[in-house]
Amino acid sequence: ATEKISYGIPTFALNGKNLVHFSAYEKHIGFYPGANGVAAFRDRLSAYETSKGTVRFPIDKPLPFDLIKQITIYCVGQQQQK
Repeated sequence: ATEKISYGIPTFALNGKNLVHFSAYEKHIGFYPGANGVAAFRDRLSAYETSKGTVRFPIDKPLPFDLIKQITIYCVGQQQQK
């Protein structure tokens, strides 16, 4: 994956296509794996605020790095299938 800025926020891209985005805000860290990434991990994301393609991790809690890694790996697999 390569790093770039897309939609004004840090993004990882794979084969020239956006993979996941992330950004820090006052009260949360935004993680944007897209709708499929959120849907595939809906049960494991139930403790966090989500929307169609967004996960909001509270700034005052530890980040679930293993979960973020698993979602990102899932997104890689989805992109490679296309």
